[in-house]
Amino acid sequence: MNEVHVAVMLEGTLLEESYGVEDTTSSSCGCCPAPWCPTRAESCSSNVDCECLWMTVTGDGMCADTVISCSNLAPCQSDNLTCSEINTVCVNNTRCNRPVCFPLARAQTQRCPPKGTSTTTSRTTTTTTTTIPRITTTVSAQRINTITYSQNFTVSGTPSDQCTAWEVFRAQLIAQPYTSMTMKGTNNAVGITLTNATVVAAIAQALRTNTTYGPVSLDLYSWAVGVCGSGYEVTSTGSICACNTGYTIRPCIGNWNWGAIDGYTCSASSQTMTLIFQY
Repeated sequence: MNEVHVAVMLEGTLLEESYGVEDTTSSSCGCCPAPWCPTRAESCSSNVDCECLWMTVTGDGMCADTVISCSNLAPCQSDNLTCSEINTVCVNNTRCNRPVCFPLARAQTQRCPPKGTSTTTSRTTTTTTTTIPRITTTVSAQRINTITYSQNFTVSGTPSDQCTAWEVFRAQLIAQPYTSMTMKGTNNAVGITLTNATVVAAIAQALRTNTTYGPVSLDLYSWAVGVCGSGYEVTSTGSICACNTGYTIRPCIGNWNWGAIDGYTCSASSQTMTLIFQY
């Protein structure tokens, strides 16, 4: 409490009386009301748009968002304490240079959080659950079987073990639901594949039963089975026991003209030759 001395002259006698005046600088957020101290903005929130406003009716400070036009604020009543508009309070240290009625909604803590906190924006999320019928797909895995012949051949060499393996291989070509036949090797790792099931089955039967088949032109090749030397050969060239360029396997010929994969079929360079039946 500060003491203010008022001097009164009465019948030539100077009398002094003391009146108590409340120090309003101790408002809750550091406001100072005019005219006791200069009007000034006070930092009261982590939101830089918020300032401390002095409420005339209570003498307390109110931290509020002051980003609003003065033309949108009604003046306080003549007592500079009350407001006719609901949900407003009379404040006297604003940029409007007059006491105005300030909306209480602009002083909510969500809008002006205390220093040291951050402004949090609340969002309402609506989750819609849709029931989707469950679809079950059953995939039956088809078993793939193969019968494979694969041997290494040496340039200028007469096959021996390769011929034995060829005879064992041919004996395995019993009737099956064959789907493809592939010829490949060192010269062409992908090779060529015949997918006509009827022709594949016919070639398998001819090799197993020592019979002649073809030539049958299909998929840009001429497929045939026949005798060459001491055994049977399979070729995509259409010519049996001939020297030409293409895919031919004849391990039991008895000399070094045992065929080739994607190359000249007589006196060929060393290579691996592979024949696969799939079912």
